[in-house]
Amino acid sequence: MERGFYAVVVICMAVFMSEVQQSGQTRGHVTGTDQLLSSLQQLITKSGIDLQKKMDDKLKQLKKNLQDSISFFEDKIEDRISQLQTDFLDRTVSLEEKIELNQNNRVNVKNQTDTISEMLTSGEVKVTCMTPVCHRYMDRPRSTPYPPYIITFDAFLNRNVFCDTKTQGGGWIVIQRRTGPDVDFYRDWADYKNGFGKAPGNFWLGNEAIHNLTVRHHYRLRVDMLVKDQELFAEYTSFGIEDESDNYRLRLGSYSGTVGGFPGFDLSYHNNMQFSTRDRDNDLDPRNCASHLHGAWWYQYCYLANLNGLWGVQTRKGISWDTGFGSLYPTFVEMKIRKV
Repeated sequence: MERGFYAVVVICMAVFMSEVQQSGQTRGHVTGTDQLLSSLQQLITKSGIDLQKKMDDKLKQLKKNLQDSISFFEDKIEDRISQLQTDFLDRTVSLEEKIELNQNNRVNVKNQTDTISEMLTSGEVKVTCMTPVCHRYMDRPRSTPYPPYIITFDAFLNRNVFCDTKTQGGGWIVIQRRTGPDVDFYRDWADYKNGFGKAPGNFWLGNEAIHNLTVRHHYRLRVDMLVKDQELFAEYTSFGIEDESDNYRLRLGSYSGTVGGFPGFDLSYHNNMQFSTRDRDNDLDPRNCASHLHGAWWYQYCYLANLNGLWGVQTRKGISWDTGFGSLYPTFVEMKIRKV
């Protein structure tokens, strides 16, 4: 547009020069020259006005196009933001539904676990394929040996258990331990049912736990004792106790070991006896043996072994083991069981 304006001006100048030359370059032709200049000025003015109008029209069109483009992109951005908000809400709802589903699943799993645990505990279902947790800690070739004892969680019992990993290759679950006087073993039925004390110190695992273990596997029993700095042991080919309805009656196999003594003067004397405590008298003696002897055990008339007796007392109320030739008073006792 600007180039056209300048072309008009050049043409007008060329016409003007031609007229000047034709006028003979004399003063008599001044009037014609003035007229020509006036015409040229009018032409230039008109061309400038036309050019300005065209430029204004062009600017208006550019402004309109720019506004249309801005509106277009604003609409696009608003649509995209709306879509993102919708997607976010949909995903939030989906996530909340998944969280709720996961929580429901966790509740269902817990309920199922509780049901299975109750069935296993009650004896309604007997599981023989579950390996006892301490069994994994038996001696096997490995770069780093196990420590002599390991405390580990038993999911079936829902509690920690104390494992002996060394004695005769390990794999023993310790069910009773007496190392000092800090835990009183003269307790009632509920304490002996649920267990008391804490490993690696003095403790009783609990009759209910012992029953739950021995009802699902065949176990053997080992009793380790320290008597006057001499290490002695007694082993029994089988061990188990019945449930609470039968007062945790003892079931015991045949004896072997280093305790010695007259045949039958060992824990075998207590085989098939029910468990007694100071508040639950299930022995065969007219007296309450548990109260009389300050302990809790599978008493008969009353005992040949009293490993839950009073600590540090060398009398029948104390921790003792009758050999038939006299009584032993251990300063350390550990009862442990291992899957056969």
